[in-house]
Amino acid sequence: MTEYEKKKELLLTIQEYIEEINTKILKIALHIQQGEEAKGIELLVELTSSFEEIIEAINLTNDILKESIDTKEINEKFDEINEAINEGDYILIADLLQYEIVEILNAWKEKTKEVQEH
Repeated sequence: MTEYEKKKELLLTIQEYIEEINTKILKIALHIQQGEEAKGIELLVELTSSFEEIIEAINLTNDILKESIDTKEINEKFDEINEAINEGDYILIADLLQYEIVEILNAWKEKTKEVQEH
């Protein structure tokens, strides 16, 4: 298998992984919205490694995408989430996850479907 083929396969994995992450994000937001902030934050912490993995995978495959993905935007959103955690603003955390992080991930998913021809 060539390097290009490996990267294309990794892109398919990224697409599936984004679906799984989005499902988990919606569960986290729901916990927070239902007043179960501790459970929501606990699940968010568990999800941190998943974000690290997906960002690493995107950085590895960016060179074969028609439009590269800038991971800086999601990092900025996580900075906002960390600030909201420190301030105890759980509604903001849920909103950032549900509306902004999911939107970014969906945009990434679409971009990973558009690969440069080898």
